[in-house]
Amino acid sequence: MIRRREKYTPTTLTCANLSLNRADYTLSVPGQEPMRLGAKEYQMMELLMETPGHVISGDLFLDRVWPEGEADVNTVWVLSFQSP
Repeated sequence: MIRRREKYTPTTLTCANLSLNRADYTLSVPGQEPMRLGAKEYQMMELLMETPGHVISGDLFLDRVWPEGEADVNTVWVLSFQSP
């Protein structure tokens, strides 16, 4: 019997000068201290960094970040346009 290897997921996801550490939910930029993200912030950043250069629809955000339906498209708009 041959066992299939599960899909490899690197611990660190990098896009441009951003690094997202999947082990401790931190986002890093060179020259600055890493920032720990909340669960939803992490999920949103991971989705964006996994698909660089692509537009992510509100529906996809809802399906991936709020799969249980506990949010609506207005939540995505507010979180997407919130200033730091």
